[in-house]
Amino acid sequence: MCTEEWIQTYDEAHRPLSRKTRDDVHKLGLWHDTFHCWLVERDTVLLQKRSAMKKDFASLYDVTAAGHLQAEETIADGVRELEEELGLKRNIEDLTFGAVIQDTIQIGDWIDREFTHVYFHSGPFEREQFTLQTEEVETLVCVSKRQLIQLFEGRVEFVDTEDIFTGERQSIAFRQFVPHERNYYAQCAKLLKTI
Repeated sequence: MCTEEWIQTYDEAHRPLSRKTRDDVHKLGLWHDTFHCWLVERDTVLLQKRSAMKKDFASLYDVTAAGHLQAEETIADGVRELEEELGLKRNIEDLTFGAVIQDTIQIGDWIDREFTHVYFHSGPFEREQFTLQTEEVETLVCVSKRQLIQLFEGRVEFVDTEDIFTGERQSIAFRQFVPHERNYYAQCAKLLKTI
């Protein structure tokens, strides 16, 4: 039997409201906290390709690890996403805080309004370190940090990627990323320049 996933909701100024189920949060378009972590190694960034089995945004590219915070969790607890999705056990102290970015994704009457708490983790990373949660993550690809910044700023149409497990090379377009607001990606580009 599935247990309901409860999430703390907020107003637009990040003042706490009530706890709601995840389904209600998206049905009603309520603000909530999420944790995002980009893995960066010198001049490259790791992206996750979401599993084809995902309910939302299947097979699209996204931040290396991310997820919703449960009602009883703190921001620091979000680091569990690295272990759940990628098999990397880390503490919040191992990461570098970037910013909190307000982001809205709306598809029909499904509305995702997030306070994304953006962090960065610096490598080196070896493919042997990763154990992917296959129902969440299909694979990880590396991309030039410079190219990714240019893509997020709208200065190039494609970036070149390499699958860290198979070595397969592929060019991907901005439309192949999870449809966060342009502002989210622009803010991440600014932050990546400082890492």
